[in-house]
Amino acid sequence: MFLLPIILGIVCQVALGSWSGPELPGAISNQTTDLSKVGASTGQLSQQPTDFAAEGKRLLEQQDWAGAEAAFRKALLINRQDAKTQNNLGNALAQQGKLVEAIAAFRQATQLDPSLSAAYYNLGYALAQQKDLDASVVAFQQAAKLSPRDADTHYFLGVVLGQQGRYGEAIAAYRRTIELDPDYAEAYGNLGLALAETGRIQEASAALTNARDYFNRQGRSQDAARAEQYLQRIQSQLSE
Repeated sequence: MFLLPIILGIVCQVALGSWSGPELPGAISNQTTDLSKVGASTGQLSQQPTDFAAEGKRLLEQQDWAGAEAAFRKALLINRQDAKTQNNLGNALAQQGKLVEAIAAFRQATQLDPSLSAAYYNLGYALAQQKDLDASVVAFQQAAKLSPRDADTHYFLGVVLGQQGRYGEAIAAYRRTIELDPDYAEAYGNLGLALAETGRIQEASAALTNARDYFNRQGRSQDAARAEQYLQRIQSQLSE
């Protein structure tokens, strides 16, 4: 077995909070807040939970994981029922390697809002990091149901299925990824490796050739070289 997923870094999905204006995918508020400010006479937080949530998203963008965690926790002190803030707290925790706490936050987010696909996606990723592959598959499958056109969700579902040796299902997930994003080089690479595991060597060779070529077009020479190494190993089987 030589199925080795081509994964670059942790990928977390940030869920948008409540905004006065329209919600735009991936939008980050420019609003800044003083996180130390509390009500002078009552001891209550003087700002709205959306202020702290917006600050947390800004800090996530700056990769200030601990600062983002603190901001999201303050937002949740005011409103514990905000699923998107729970999800983003999980993101901040995961980026610090606090996977047990992150998983708890993601699970809480899914309970508060069962339609929040980003929370299931992040839960699936964190569970995979913890080697809980069965639960990870379930989470990614739910994320895929809620966001059927999200290529990343199908890709990581394929990765976890491949790690379980469920190559037929992994192949289907990678093919769906490529349908949604024809430039997804990692999906071609892992598709090729999964096909090789099932003995479909010619198809595997074609997929890995695509992976190598897409990596080269994207200026990712190291990944292209890795795909080429796998391609040569597979093509050697064709000549035997």
